[in-house]
Amino acid sequence: AFWPTMQTTFIDPRGLPETVDPALDSLGRMYFKNHETKTTSWEDPRKDQQEVTLTTWRQAQSTRWWKEQARAEVEDMAKQRLELDERDDEAVELLS
Repeated sequence: AFWPTMQTTFIDPRGLPETVDPALDSLGRMYFKNHETKTTSWEDPRKDQQEVTLTTWRQAQSTRWWKEQARAEVEDMAKQRLELDERDDEAVELLS
């Protein structure tokens, strides 16, 4: 039977070896295909890499997210201020 490829949005910064591809089974469980040895495994080949790499990446992702949120908030406030200024100008014109 054919199972469509399932995708995830998580990108692990540690990366996989060149000869290994991640895959999802029909239940959505991740396994790894090693093309060099022509084997599959449930064991993540990145498990031996230091947690420091992943922690650093998480911090960078968090910082980027907060910067995007702050920028969006500043843009929203500027838009609101512009709308209020336009309303004030219209009110002054009506009173003149």
